[in-house]
Amino acid sequence: MTECPKCGGELYDNAAKVAGGWKGPLLKCKDAACGWVKWPPKSAAKAAAARGAKWTWSSLSRTYERCLLLAEKHVGESSKRTKVVFTMSDLLASAATLLIAVDRGGMQEAAPPPAKLDEPPPALVAAAQEDDDLPF
Repeated sequence: MTECPKCGGELYDNAAKVAGGWKGPLLKCKDAACGWVKWPPKSAAKAAAARGAKWTWSSLSRTYERCLLLAEKHVGESSKRTKVVFTMSDLLASAATLLIAVDRGGMQEAAPPPAKLDEPPPALVAAAQEDDDLPF
């Protein structure tokens, strides 16, 4: 868009500034009397707030409990390995870090390992038998 849709005048293009975090209009008419502006779309945070809460109390409680158990396991193992005694503050800080990571990006369970085959597929066995005359 190179001209104002309201008056046909020139526009200030602030796209680069907005992309850098500037809180202003995306486009603005250079004619102050016109006053036309186009604002960037609402941020994801504002859209999420409009949709409602991300957590229920029970899901938050279960997630925090899991983070606390994971922190206890890993901080305890680290303490044994390094021979440094950990404090409750260390444990709670680790649990909080895990909870923040879950809240920001979500976590997913590790994919199950692929099933092991007892026997190779028949096509692989047939191909190996055909290649018996190769010198390597």
